Amino acid sequence: MKVPGHPIVEVVEGVAALDEAISVLQSTRPLFPLLASNGMAQGANDHAADLGDKGLTGHYGSDGSDPFTRINRYGSWDLAVGDIAGENISYGHAPLAEWHIIQLLVDDNVPNRGHRQTLLNSKYQRIGSDCEAHREFRIVCVMTYASDYREGHL
Repeated sequence: MKVPGHPIVEVVEGVAALDEAISVLQSTRPLFPLLASNGMAQGANDHAADLGDKGLTGHYGSDGSDPFTRINRYGSWDLAVGDIAGENISYGHAPLAEWHIIQLLVDDNVPNRGHRQTLLNSKYQRIGSDCEAHREFRIVCVMTYASDYREGHL
């Protein structure tokens, strides 16, 4: 993948992964814009800062927290009433948000295309995101999503 002014990123699957992503986008019904959530953004910030400072990867924090625990620190979502929540994480050298979204849509070398499925899930209505410096990958971006979210006190 190439973003002007940034290093070219090799895709393991080659152009087929890009073509597939384009095809999926062309056949996907337009989604409603996601509403920004301060509490979810704070949860994303906690995780991005933790991953970046320690050079870690993955959905679990150094304190053992998962995405649901982190967003519940600053508000709440409720699985019992049918709410859903999820998280995407992107690592890379480009500081542009668009680059990270493209990376998640292409979802290179991820057989089930889980990041793409999360990003295009029409049930999600709320988002919180944050990007921070990362020791190894330069930048880490964490995006948390929920079908509903009730802001807590920040």
